[in-house]
Amino acid sequence: MKHSMRITARLFSLCLVLSITGNLYAHPIFSQAPKTHRYYYYPRQNVYYDPVENIYFVWERTYWKPVYYIPGRYVSITYSNSPRFELWIASKHPYYYNPEHRRTYYEYRVVKPAQARVVVESRPKPNVSFHLEINSAPLPQPVYAEKHVVLVKDHHDNGYHHGHGHGREHRH
Repeated sequence: MKHSMRITARLFSLCLVLSITGNLYAHPIFSQAPKTHRYYYYPRQNVYYDPVENIYFVWERTYWKPVYYIPGRYVSITYSNSPRFELWIASKHPYYYNPEHRRTYYEYRVVKPAQARVVVESRPKPNVSFHLEINSAPLPQPVYAEKHVVLVKDHHDNGYHHGHGHGREHRH
């Protein structure tokens, strides 16, 4: 009798252990969706803003830096003159998705101005000095040059040296 109770107790404890360990790896039927956070992305400056925490995320050469005040190079960020996009991200680090955001909002980034086109006239206009036209002004004003004549007295040998120099010993 004792022997059969021991076997029954062991069998019961084995079933209990197996049922407990089986439930440890079971997933709940209703799982919660991950919490999303709202950020504003400014593509012109490539900056993120968290309105709840009042923190900006700016790129500092090799890492993303959270700051409370915008550094001087980002002062053009305002709600009125810079495009802003609201992002809902399931992460506290919106910059993890920065390559995707840069591709998505590429057309809103600041376009660098084209190189200034230099137009050079090949022949100066008569009575007008040579001028270089860079980003032509609405009405360029001509620059007038006066003609100057400079007389230089030539050194003549009066026919005594027949076009030859003064000799070895004489130097100018």
